Amino acid sequence: MAPAGIYLEMTDPSHLRPSPRVPELVVDEVSPSAAPTICRLYREIWNNSGRSAWSPERWAEELSPPHIRTWIARIGEDPVGFAEIGWQANGHVAIVVIGIVPPFQGRGIGGDFVSRMTHMAWKTPTSDGRPTTRVWLWTVPDEHPHTIPNYLSRGFSETERGNEAD
Repeated sequence: MAPAGIYLEMTDPSHLRPSPRVPELVVDEVSPSAAPTICRLYREIWNNSGRSAWSPERWAEELSPPHIRTWIARIGEDPVGFAEIGWQANGHVAIVVIGIVPPFQGRGIGGDFVSRMTHMAWKTPTSDGRPTTRVWLWTVPDEHPHTIPNYLSRGFSETERGNEAD
């Protein structure tokens, strides 16, 4: 049976309540060639769950479509997290994956990263030029204890609890 999931959404950019900035956090968009780093970060963040079995080649395939964009968060030279964002033709934007590696959790980095990615999702139109009308994500109840409170603090609202869609 698929794990229970929690769906959250933001339907207006004015709902975003940004977290305080972490001055040393740098967020860079990366190409599918960063798949080996994304693969390593995913395994470090989610420790043998979800996409942990994916190879770098599978990650490169996932990150290749034009409606998918990916960012790596860094502190100094250290990659500390990543986000995969997907633009949908209906004006919706999915935060497909976002996370921070365990040694950097609990320092406000996740709040800043979610804030930046949500802001960027609102500002970036779909490939057909349609403006963003909804930013949404799916998570599980047993993520890091700060995960769901972070999303709610940023202005997301819970819309549904249910099983993960395959």
